[in-house]
Amino acid sequence: MEHDDDNHRNSEQIEIASVLAFLEEFNACHDELNRFTAEILMEFEPDEEVEGLSQILLTRQSVGFELLSSYRFHRSEDAPQGDAGVADIYAALVIGPELCAVEAGVEVALDQDLGTIPAGTRTPYHWKREGIPFDEAFTALRELTRALMDLKDPFTTPPTPHN
Repeated sequence: MEHDDDNHRNSEQIEIASVLAFLEEFNACHDELNRFTAEILMEFEPDEEVEGLSQILLTRQSVGFELLSSYRFHRSEDAPQGDAGVADIYAALVIGPELCAVEAGVEVALDQDLGTIPAGTRTPYHWKREGIPFDEAFTALRELTRALMDLKDPFTTPPTPHN
């Protein structure tokens, strides 16, 4: 009977180690996106009162779970120009029961220009890959996130997928 208990404990340790490795990898992707967006934020003029909000969200979806790493640009509340809307840069991983989906992109909804980002509502960049095995999902997530970071201006450059 002790042998079964040992196997159960080992199985739990492996599962915990897998979850920790998974979270560390996703956090590394989020940190990479944060460094990229911090560089963009530094390009705004000091008087533009632009702020950024970085977050990781985990939500339950009909097909599984979605982990979302996002960065939102917006004017600060006390900016003299008022609220100009938002610009979001995001990377997401949807974990399904059998396969995963990965996407990365930019969504812009601005009532007025935000620095070099022109006003308007658009999705200048959006790539999605579906049907990815779980063990390949982070490689795909990193590929799409790095493709986003390779764009000269992610807010206005049309997508050129290289899948």
